[in-house]
Amino acid sequence: MTAFGYFLTRPNVRWFEKGNAKFWANLQSKSDRNYHILEIGNPEKPYNGIPSLYIQIPKKKLILLNTEGDKIKSLGGRVKKAQGEFPVDWPDGAEKIYLGSYTFIVYKNKLLSFSARHLGTEYWGNIAPRIGKKEQGPYYKFPLNENEVRYLLGKPDKITDFFRM
Repeated sequence: MTAFGYFLTRPNVRWFEKGNAKFWANLQSKSDRNYHILEIGNPEKPYNGIPSLYIQIPKKKLILLNTEGDKIKSLGGRVKKAQGEFPVDWPDGAEKIYLGSYTFIVYKNKLLSFSARHLGTEYWGNIAPRIGKKEQGPYYKFPLNENEVRYLLGKPDKITDFFRM
């Protein structure tokens, strides 16, 4: 392979996977704080309370473990139907709740999926997700470094580096 070919196909994304949780990292970042997306749960493996994490919402705290959909809806945010969305197909009647940098998928008052994203200040107006293992903290502000990800999720089941256009 030529040097030019390697430049075009060298890995630029890392997935840190633990159970049904996946953290995404940007390997092209010049910082070690490159984990900027967390996704937990999917239609085949819904969120089951593990990992037990807290997210920090301005002036509020929310525990994901045993959180009911009505409690999530009471925090405000935009709600829309979740089924039929590519690339995953949620059950008929599932709802997607957008709350700043967080997205929740709720079905029959049960949390099926959660994601937190920090895609840059141009998207969220300097509001970066904050996440922790315990109610009293510490809370880590996105993007995270790999040590913080390991603290929150534990030793990975799998780490995958790949090229994504």
